[in-house]
Amino acid sequence: MTRAASAEDLSAQVEADFGQLDPAFWQSTSDVNVIHAIFPKLIEFKNSETWDWELSSAESIEQVDELTIRFKLKPGLMWTNGYGEVTAEDVEYSFERFNNEALAASNAGDWAPLKDVEVVDTYTGLIHLNEPFAPIWWSTLPYAAGSIISKKATEEQGGTFTTAPKATAGPYKIDRWDQGQRTVLVAHEGWNGDTTVQTCIVHLVRHSLNFCGWKDRKNVAKDLKRVYSPAWQVMFTSPRRRPPVTVRLKRLWLTLRLNGARNILQSPQVGVGHGKK
Repeated sequence: MTRAASAEDLSAQVEADFGQLDPAFWQSTSDVNVIHAIFPKLIEFKNSETWDWELSSAESIEQVDELTIRFKLKPGLMWTNGYGEVTAEDVEYSFERFNNEALAASNAGDWAPLKDVEVVDTYTGLIHLNEPFAPIWWSTLPYAAGSIISKKATEEQGGTFTTAPKATAGPYKIDRWDQGQRTVLVAHEGWNGDTTVQTCIVHLVRHSLNFCGWKDRKNVAKDLKRVYSPAWQVMFTSPRRRPPVTVRLKRLWLTLRLNGARNILQSPQVGVGHGKK
């Protein structure tokens, strides 16, 4: 297991707070932003302008035939709060629940072609499809629907959750959530990959001025302009309108595993800055 090394922190700016962190029920881009940071996926989008992907929590993954995908998880990926290791059984539970009629997932269509997930051993599984579905490599596995959640923890919560999952295993975990103001994400020590950024403070700016009196708003607005200058901010864009930008953000912000962090964060196309505390 690779522990996160000390590095720079990231300050991000968003216009709306998250409200639903269950991948089967997410409703907004703000939801997806946090889902990508706190839950592992088998594959992730690469940091590029294309829809190319690369391995994430999967050690290997291959299309055996047009209806079968074999995956093997990396060992040592741990759930928070003592829920043990991420296993193929968690993957089975995470994907199959989308098509559970009793759950009535609002995003059930994301896994519509799924037949089932067969658990081979602790880390290995087979994804069986009812029909060929090439977009699974771009619209499903590396996106919110590909998020892996803890079977044990979720069942303890009645089969679903909203803003407080009992266990997560992504590169980051929620350290603090001041609803309507900010979210603090910190590197998850149980993540078995790299986390260059140790802390990401996500500031909600749309309603910032609602927390001060009218006579102070002008001065507060002036200070906010300095705090959220281009050197320190991330402005998120609708994935349906700006897919190339979203690809970069999926790798940059949604997973926050920043390879070559300085070059990426200074990219004018992404519009992101970074700094030390």
